[in-house]
Amino acid sequence: MAGSYLLVALVVLAWASAFVGVRGLAGELSPGAIACGRYLVAALALLAVAAWARPPLPRRGELPRLLLMGLVGIGAYNLAFNAGLRTVPAGTTSFVVNGLIVLGTAVGGAWWFREQVPRRRWLALAIALLGLLAIALGRDGSLGGPGIPWLVLAAMLGIAYNILQKGLLPRFGAIGCTCWAVWTGCLPLAWWLPELWRALPEARPAVPAALLYLGLVPGALGYLLWAAVLARMPASTAGLCLAAIPATVVLLAWSVLGELPAGLSLAGGAVILAAVVWGQWPSQRGRAA
Repeated sequence: MAGSYLLVALVVLAWASAFVGVRGLAGELSPGAIACGRYLVAALALLAVAAWARPPLPRRGELPRLLLMGLVGIGAYNLAFNAGLRTVPAGTTSFVVNGLIVLGTAVGGAWWFREQVPRRRWLALAIALLGLLAIALGRDGSLGGPGIPWLVLAAMLGIAYNILQKGLLPRFGAIGCTCWAVWTGCLPLAWWLPELWRALPEARPAVPAALLYLGLVPGALGYLLWAAVLARMPASTAGLCLAAIPATVVLLAWSVLGELPAGLSLAGGAVILAAVVWGQWPSQRGRAA
């Protein structure tokens, strides 16, 4: 089990850096161009991985589910995620997206895969939603800033991706699921390829380097590690482990971008983190086992 939690820690570091990287590019490229550049890099990197690992080819009946997984979890998720990050600080974004994905994946795992979820986790979800409300009010006191609805949509898409992937892992494995998700997810993102092609020659040198990093580390490597985590532990447990991402993002955004969320947003984020940790904490029976 220690190996599984090491993988989770690596996922946390990789995906936390994505919030900061995308936020840093928000003033340079459109949400679609960022997603297109990032996942073209990831798709090419995974071609090399697939040539070595040789993941199984999908059967005809599996193609719709693989296509849906990629379109939802890579294409649509990243467009919504990048659109939200244009107006919401990285730390606040991480509270909204990861708080909802963490608890939503736990609930989804219970409903879809019949995983047993303690009553305490349902209560934790209700408490976390109160924290989300505080975040939504935290920037200007009005419900829902311009980026908050995009982030809530991104979280819903991320939950759907985790549930879809969990069901495909026994057949395709971590590498196969990641490769097919990124490849199919790149299909709608190719729409922004001409825009990206025109923007890159005029961009600062840091922009292509950031896209390369985002594609290789949070993109290809992060999704490979996450698929390996889902293959090793229940979706409800794995999802709750991602509660460490928001705190990591706040520290990275503060040190790299000089950003800190508003006070009410920080309070709401603390409520979400406390709810997730409390919901994940083992019961007396679990500690005995």
